[in-house]
Amino acid sequence: MAGKGSRPTGRRGLDGEHEAARTVIGGGCPQGCGFLPVARPELGYDLSMTGPTTDSRIYLLDPDERQIVPGGPAVVGPDGTREDIPPLVFRAVQHVVAAMRAGRAVKITPLRPELPIDEAADAIGMGRDDLRKHVAEGEVPFRSSQYVDWVQLADIINWDNERRVRRRAILDELLADDPTDDGEPSS
Repeated sequence: MAGKGSRPTGRRGLDGEHEAARTVIGGGCPQGCGFLPVARPELGYDLSMTGPTTDSRIYLLDPDERQIVPGGPAVVGPDGTREDIPPLVFRAVQHVVAAMRAGRAVKITPLRPELPIDEAADAIGMGRDDLRKHVAEGEVPFRSSQYVDWVQLADIINWDNERRVRRRAILDELLADDPTDDGEPSS
């Protein structure tokens, strides 16, 4: 049994902080937002990087984003060897450099474009059973092989970003409607 759905378009990414300081990739979102979309300008997210971050990030580039831009960013080796890189790869390099300069270890793990559900859950910092429940409810398209249910990484990232945006909007609405909030900071 396979789930149906259209493949999302546009840049894909994910970032933010998980519960217990686990995190995945991206741009900016209000403090405490959980995973934050990396590249969702249509949703109004600031994609600037400000200082070292403690979050991990998933960078997934569309084919057109993998292209080298003439005169664009490059990595230069100690011997002066220059290797041009796509602009969005430069953002990943910035993230690594900022974390290492802050004394943090960095783990780089290539992910396949299609993952078993358990690996996809691990990638976005979600419980495996929780993600399986959402997939079974048809929220994320999947395909089944004899022993494994597979999901597209891009679909998981987009679904998780949209889910977090919805959750944040609900939280913002609840906080805005708080009758006990007088607008003054509590002491």
